[in-house]
Amino acid sequence: MWARGLAWWAITLAAALTLAACGGGGGGGEERDEPAEAAAPHTITFLGEVPEFLQDEIRFEADLVAGIFIDRFGMTPPETAITFATTRERLARAYREATGTAPPETARCFAKQLADGGYAIFIQIGNCGFGYTVGEAAGFVLAHEYFHVLQLSLAPGLEGPHWLIEGSAEYAMAIFSDARKSLPYAAFRNAVLLRAASWTGSLRSAGADERYPPGHEHYTLGFLAVERLVERAGEEALLDYFRRAPASADWRDAFEAAFGVTVEAFYEAFEPYRAEAVAAYRTIRGRVTGPGGEGVDGVTLLALDPSETRGGFSETAPDGSFSIGFTRDGSYRIEVYVFDAAGLCHLAGLYVADGAALATSTHDATYVAVEAGEPVTGMDVRLPAQPGFSPRAGYCIQ
Repeated sequence: MWARGLAWWAITLAAALTLAACGGGGGGGEERDEPAEAAAPHTITFLGEVPEFLQDEIRFEADLVAGIFIDRFGMTPPETAITFATTRERLARAYREATGTAPPETARCFAKQLADGGYAIFIQIGNCGFGYTVGEAAGFVLAHEYFHVLQLSLAPGLEGPHWLIEGSAEYAMAIFSDARKSLPYAAFRNAVLLRAASWTGSLRSAGADERYPPGHEHYTLGFLAVERLVERAGEEALLDYFRRAPASADWRDAFEAAFGVTVEAFYEAFEPYRAEAVAAYRTIRGRVTGPGGEGVDGVTLLALDPSETRGGFSETAPDGSFSIGFTRDGSYRIEVYVFDAAGLCHLAGLYVADGAALATSTHDATYVAVEAGEPVTGMDVRLPAQPGFSPRAGYCIQ
């Protein structure tokens, strides 16, 4: 059920892979570990022109995901029909044939429980994060979606907040990437921490946010929260929560029974833990406001150094606040992106220190210096009046 969270990975995974350069992987010509023999019963259908060697890679990764999950969680995923499509149109057609309904508007990969009791995963090749979504990249996506199948098989309604549902799927993906020797768990976690440093909202606010598709905070903060819960109660508690949820009057009751802590107490303890975990990252913090001084949600800020290298990026929270996380010192100009009413992304302008207006040229932009230690705070970004501008959640990166 990946949607908005994927834009993060398109940028931060490269940094994580650099950290993991010595961690091995399944590149061409390398000997690969075979998946567990007790693979889950799944069928894979390819829609569109998919070369045979790519089909073989995807089949291998699907078996590997199922085998690793069986070994790690002690639970065989139920029979699952997996569809890989080369276009959104083909994916939507397959979804409608399987469910009788239209797929989620913006999603490109998701899991679904079918009316006949079966389970299905739908993935668009090339538009679901990690580049082309084949080879090891297919395994990353499949691990996330396959864990959703486990969740659905235990709790058909998927009771609970988005951060717990998506965060546990992200945690399962990190387990897979580590076991697959594609990306060490520590490097995966580093990428998540950078994203957590680039979001001003809290886990509590993410828990209260029931919009669909979920936002990146549900994936990012969700992963860290699930990791914390596993440290407290063990991995078996994750599946135990989903077992308990259907029989509980409220998901909070299932949460307390599975993890041994109330939701409110966990929310209170999580934010200090998060602040300490991301303290090593440099940040630029501020607020984006509209012409009337109101905070604007859903604005993307992209930081570029003088050589055009991306340093970090952020999306504004509902109150217009933002935090851009960086892994290195430097000076960065801040580009501000918005969506128009048609949902198209465009550059609104570049930050200027006096805040009076956004610049239209890089020559007029202000470069903001960041370094380890104290964050840069109080950066005020004012959007000009833009007819047709339609603030909306979701990263707007060109």
